[in-house]
Amino acid sequence: MNGLLKQQLKKLGGGKLNTRRDHLSEVLQILNNRPIGEMETPLMRMTTPNLQIKPLTEGALAPYRATPDAAGLDLYALQMHRLNTRGTCVIDTDIGAYIPSGYFGLIAPRSSLAIKGIQILGCIIDSDYQGEIKVILLNSGVVILILLTIWTCCLWYQS
Repeated sequence: MNGLLKQQLKKLGGGKLNTRRDHLSEVLQILNNRPIGEMETPLMRMTTPNLQIKPLTEGALAPYRATPDAAGLDLYALQMHRLNTRGTCVIDTDIGAYIPSGYFGLIAPRSSLAIKGIQILGCIIDSDYQGEIKVILLNSGVVILILLTIWTCCLWYQS
């Protein structure tokens, strides 16, 4: 058994390995989403075709898959944003990505944002785009929103 796996199983099992089956999927989730590089997790490496993420500023947060069955990767912003009613704003993610030829990126709102009236504009990222990934948000709701971080899914599709 892998040393990291054994260590996490003991931690979640109250120091006992005999309860490992009860915690196995939780431990695998923890281990697969731990950072192994500046902007990479084991799960990203296994499930994303040659997607390379590059931090553009110090403190940039790597996108990651929130659950094993999540369709995409969650993106984050480092700064707080005010989104006025019927207003738009451009959110910097402080990351760049290399998308393999034959694929494209699609940024889509999570349902928690969509239900508040948040829409994402200009959501396609071409494989030849090499700049910072930015997210254009439109508030079609009637309430001013303050966004501490954005929760969006960044999906990678084969074209």
